[in-house]
Amino acid sequence: MDPSKIDFSFMKSGNNIIDNDVGNAEKIRITAILTTYMQEAVKSAAIYVEHSERKIITPKDIQLGLKMEIFLFMKKELKKEIIENEKEIIKDFYSNLTEEEEEDDSEYITNETEDYKISNCKCGKCVQMNLTNKLWNSWKPETNLEHILKKNIDLIKIE
Repeated sequence: MDPSKIDFSFMKSGNNIIDNDVGNAEKIRITAILTTYMQEAVKSAAIYVEHSERKIITPKDIQLGLKMEIFLFMKKELKKEIIENEKEIIKDFYSNLTEEEEEDDSEYITNETEDYKISNCKCGKCVQMNLTNKLWNSWKPETNLEHILKKNIDLIKIE
């Protein structure tokens, strides 16, 4: 058998969570859902930092927000208008994207440091985030998406 005629398309690296057979509309929908998930996680992290009486959101805070949102987000009724809005933003972004464009995030990045401390606040958000952090390692994902999210959340470097 001629090796050049063997189809190796079944051997994927696993890095592409959106199959190439999925249409553009579905890719945009998935991206919109994941964007919404990320936004909710960052909002949770910001609240947690504020309630911890800190000023700097760290990768550990983002990771904690992602951990908590994996449980909340999967159970939320996603508001159709939010997803639709994200889809329009994504379409607009890609239609206006040029290779020369580069966003300047320098105003949001700091070299300042502060001691990390957990929130002792008793509000529902902080209690949930602290509990999620305690239970995270024993949690067993049930769906493919949960497995993918957990694996990637665990890869976040939080030094």
